[in-house]
Amino acid sequence: MKYSTKNNSQYKNIKSSYNVPCDFMRQDFNKDPYNVIKAKNKKISIILIVIAVIFIFSGFSFIGDKDFDTAIFSFIVGIVAIILFGVLKNKLNLEIQNIKEMEKIKELELQEKLKQQEETEILYKNQLKDKMINMFNHIEKIEPTINNNSDRKRNLVSTINEIKFTNITKRTNKHSVCDFVVIDIETTGIKISGNRIIEISALRFIDFEPVEYFSTLINPKISIPQEATNINHITDKMVQNAPEFYQIKDSLLQFIGQSTIIGHNLTFYLRHIYASGLDLTSFKKYDTYELSKKKIKKENPYSDNYVEDTILDYKLSTLCDYFYIDTVNLHSSLYDCYYTGLVFKELVDMIVDD
Repeated sequence: MKYSTKNNSQYKNIKSSYNVPCDFMRQDFNKDPYNVIKAKNKKISIILIVIAVIFIFSGFSFIGDKDFDTAIFSFIVGIVAIILFGVLKNKLNLEIQNIKEMEKIKELELQEKLKQQEETEILYKNQLKDKMINMFNHIEKIEPTINNNSDRKRNLVSTINEIKFTNITKRTNKHSVCDFVVIDIETTGIKISGNRIIEISALRFIDFEPVEYFSTLINPKISIPQEATNINHITDKMVQNAPEFYQIKDSLLQFIGQSTIIGHNLTFYLRHIYASGLDLTSFKKYDTYELSKKKIKKENPYSDNYVEDTILDYKLSTLCDYFYIDTVNLHSSLYDCYYTGLVFKELVDMIVDD
């Protein structure tokens, strides 16, 4: 049962439609309708004023010459020019007023469209959450076994073995990489020194499909900084009754067994896990972060030229967008395991020749 929505046109349309209002605004308002109308009327106004001045002054000149008929004609032309100037000014004011009213209508339409799009996206995200919950309800959860006799000792990260990842080439046999365990953690901070794991998950894939998972919160025995909570939404209260890492590490190792390990930025996870007292460096492992860097070119943010099949960065969320994998609850270690597994499959399909 696969819940990747790569081919889900509904959600792609929702995301792409967010560009429509911006295009709509650019098309209608970059022309600056006020200046367009003013410029057009300014030329006519100048001509009318010049005509009025010339004919009125000419009328006075003709009076001096006692050519009263021509003088009257000149005054009439000048007065008509002044009247036309007044009519043009009123018309200009009406046009500007109409434009303002149209802008208000378009702004209301834009706000309504954005509101509808936001509601549609929220609805779709909720449906996606339900699908994810349903998926995890239909695959087996392996509850961690608490071992209070396990070694509490933490390791110095400076003593960790060199971390090497297996590469995937176009000649790799897909059947040799379709079974694996994805691991993911959430921590109190990025630096290993002074920080602790607060959640760890492992999700087993067989033939690129999720079949069982191991997931637990971890009591770090230190306060969780607000900055970390803002990202992973894990609080001190949530972990106060959770096991410590040493109590579940044997259970985690048993779950992994002899499987290949997959992770996104796996070096970060392995170093944190090692510092917490469990060494996973000897396992065969693939890093989707490293694989994507080798296969997908990074976009040049300083270039105006569009280059197809490039990516802004190699974050998990960015790769999911690149592969049209819809996501909810990012920075939940279990959900991130699932997305990492899907990204790994996409990378395998991209790299390996069929």
